[in-house]
Amino acid sequence: MRASILLTLLLAGCPSVDPQGGTPAATAPTGPDHCRDRAADGDETDLDCGGACGGCGFSLRCLVDTDCASGHCGGGQCQGATLALSDGTSLAAGEQPGSLAAADFDHDGRIDLAAGDETGRQVAILLGRGDGDFRTASVQPLAGQAVDLAAADLDGDGHIDLAVALGQGGAVILRGRGDGTFGAAIPLPGGAAHTVAAIDLDDDGDLDLALTGDAEVVLRYNDRGAFAALLRLAVADRPNRVSGGDLDSDGVVDLLVALDAGEVMIVRGLGGGRFSPGARLTVGAGTQRALAVDLDGDGALDIVTADERGDDVAVLRGLGDGSFIPPAFYAAWQPHDLAVADFDLDGRPDVAVAGRSLGILRGVGGGRLAVGLDTGTEMAPVAVVAANLRGRGRFDLAVADPTRSRVRILHNTSF
Repeated sequence: MRASILLTLLLAGCPSVDPQGGTPAATAPTGPDHCRDRAADGDETDLDCGGACGGCGFSLRCLVDTDCASGHCGGGQCQGATLALSDGTSLAAGEQPGSLAAADFDHDGRIDLAAGDETGRQVAILLGRGDGDFRTASVQPLAGQAVDLAAADLDGDGHIDLAVALGQGGAVILRGRGDGTFGAAIPLPGGAAHTVAAIDLDDDGDLDLALTGDAEVVLRYNDRGAFAALLRLAVADRPNRVSGGDLDSDGVVDLLVALDAGEVMIVRGLGGGRFSPGARLTVGAGTQRALAVDLDGDGALDIVTADERGDDVAVLRGLGDGSFIPPAFYAAWQPHDLAVADFDLDGRPDVAVAGRSLGILRGVGGGRLAVGLDTGTEMAPVAVVAANLRGRGRFDLAVADPTRSRVRILHNTSF
């Protein structure tokens, strides 16, 4: 039954968003210097917002309407518009779909989905119709378990390809043909691959691959679509996922490695594809995911993590020099995956959390999050992606729910 999930948030503003999906940049603070000092000083009504510092987010303190991004101050708190999230299509995608990637596979300007099925050893290609509905265009059988995947143009031909992690079976590349179909799997020998991310590791404009093995991170460098050159980084604890971002503002990409021991390891980029393991930051008991994103709009990347065993999401605000303030924690039910986007249209990134339930933590300014919505036990997704699935300038969600053998679409039906 496609029960409607009408989950109400009080939200602010309606800025434009990227029509192809992805994570928007938060609006940088404007106004005097005190608007950037992480303190409620000057004429601010809340932390670095209000007064001359620009609009505050939902529920933050205000005195007059101009203190709020929504233009509406009521009862001393910023108010806003209403957002609704409704249940869309439920798609069959194999036996236990557990990973997702979103991209335009067939060049029709609509977002499509790839779903990795670990048990069924396949990848299902779901082509978008542009209205939030999808059709299964093809199923790509694989020789191993499709435990993770990444979508990117890996050979420079203008078509989106897929890199698929097969666990102990290593990894493979599926070359996109540009029509929603893919060629035969091309093996990438070199050991186990439990997760995969596409990142430009050496700043040459080509997307490389960062994979996690049993006790290592393996970096594979792209040479016109070939990935022969690699660098192995030993990790004492089991690495779960890798993401990238310039954490110290030196113009070189750094890596974040989520460790099963409840830490995030920062791997410093030295330029030219060289890396050096750096600090390990304790953020919980079992970190599954760590993303680099500017949550507070100060131009420095922050870190947001999902801790499955600790039942929380942690935010570490970056200072722009590779250091971070101690984490702030937000309750979540066994979070496994994260997607960051401006769901409430107030110009501040929010965090979708997939775990024993699906929820959204709303960004309220200053790098802080607030409880937004939770779907309860109706679904238990292990993967989530945010994209404009209906062409309406709003971030919808697609989630993989292996317990129900479905990929589910949730529409952002703000009103």
